[in-house]
Amino acid sequence: MKFDDSELKWKTVEERVVFENKFIRLRNDIASRPDGVNVDFIVVENKSFASVICKTKDHKLPMVRQFRYPWMAASWEIPSGIIDPGELPEDAAVREVEEETGYRVTNLRFLMKFHPFGIAKGWCYLFYADVEEGNGQALDPNEFLQMQLFTPEEIDLLQDEGDLIHASTLVGWNLAKNMKLV
Repeated sequence: MKFDDSELKWKTVEERVVFENKFIRLRNDIASRPDGVNVDFIVVENKSFASVICKTKDHKLPMVRQFRYPWMAASWEIPSGIIDPGELPEDAAVREVEEETGYRVTNLRFLMKFHPFGIAKGWCYLFYADVEEGNGQALDPNEFLQMQLFTPEEIDLLQDEGDLIHASTLVGWNLAKNMKLV
């Protein structure tokens, strides 16, 4: 479908970078709303990333648990990671599964891409993968992860109890269920 968004469009008056490092860039722009009023607007230029809902031959799902510093909480998540410059999303997906879970991808299927939250520019590329045992985890220096296999029923229970709080994990799990992949 095509939509006429001309009456909704905002315009950048001035782009103002507040902070930048190798992972993220934060701007506090002056933006013109559709009614012509200028306002401050925060833009987070985060890196795009790949997330993968995985399933083993015996219908178990590898998940990783890690501490998320901004939340000051640990979270069960599907394997996810930043797409390196020049890397294809599907290559990042395979790499992240192998690094974080130790499993090897035997079949990869693109599911969708989406923006995880409204003020960020980066995309989440969501995949489904069939996996088999590999060579073990190969974590990055700043990754401290625990890997565990779950049944679909256990993941449903985690979700029902409010223990799944990571956006791409929630989207991936529910999409895979609706598509009858898990």
